[in-house]
Amino acid sequence: MRRARCRSASPSRTPSPSEASTHASPSRGRIDPEGSDVSGPDSAQDQVSIGPIAVRADRADVAAFVSALGLQRGFGPVPFSFPIRWLSLPAIRPTVIGRLGLTDEIVVQQSQTFAYHEGLGPDRDYGFAVEARRERTPTDRTLLRGTVCDSEGRVVATLDTLLRTFRPDAARDAALRSRPMPDSSFPVIETGPIDIAQTESYAAASLDDNPLHSDPATARAAGLDGLIIHGMLAMGQIEGALRDWMPALRINRIHGNFLLPVPVGSRLLFSGRVVKRMPSDVPGSGRAEQLILRVIVSTDAGYAACVAEIAARHDG
Repeated sequence: MRRARCRSASPSRTPSPSEASTHASPSRGRIDPEGSDVSGPDSAQDQVSIGPIAVRADRADVAAFVSALGLQRGFGPVPFSFPIRWLSLPAIRPTVIGRLGLTDEIVVQQSQTFAYHEGLGPDRDYGFAVEARRERTPTDRTLLRGTVCDSEGRVVATLDTLLRTFRPDAARDAALRSRPMPDSSFPVIETGPIDIAQTESYAAASLDDNPLHSDPATARAAGLDGLIIHGMLAMGQIEGALRDWMPALRINRIHGNFLLPVPVGSRLLFSGRVVKRMPSDVPGSGRAEQLILRVIVSTDAGYAACVAEIAARHDG
């Protein structure tokens, strides 16, 4: 199967504001986090496209990211969640926030997907393009599609981010409902506690300075009892759990839904199981299998914070 290619644009420089294409109009469809077109012609949207711009998996940035995650072992030199930091680059985030009218909004992450054709390499240069859409009805949410391409224009990875605009008067009930730890076919792995120092380190490494993670007044205004950790910090640690459970795994795609916020100071517990096994369709792969795994990230308070589904090849 031929790999998709990035749209023709030079990734050698950062675009000026006038080169970031935007428009606000009803759309015939939209990008869904699962990759399907599900909206009708009555969806009111704003949208912006940026890039490709030049990005780099700088070795020092990768090391800081790994350290902030507390990741002891992963599946490659660059964590699968590393490209999330590129969404916060000065060439991207201010344009998306300004053009989509999010300057005065509190935005929280609802889900995240990464899909890889091949892993990223340290100290390698890539092109990164972003398409963002804000849907104001029926619910106010923003969808971002990031595309990572190599120097030859081939798509290396894509990431889909779903954000929702947080409104205290219409927020989900943040009461921490007790949920039993689900059965796990793997040994439960515990990390943490995720203290304020690690939260600040992750904010710096990921370039994500959302005030819900650093400003108690903002957190209280959002209806929270205090500061919360980054959802991507919890999701990023899934890689370490998978590596401990199945070292010969090769992740193709991971999708995570964020269910409830996790207070700073919490411990995280990772449980998981294989939900589907299929013979590998890669020629010459021998005994390799295609697997679908489900991982649940729970807290020491007894509730599930993130549920992830992983498509991967196992070379065992």
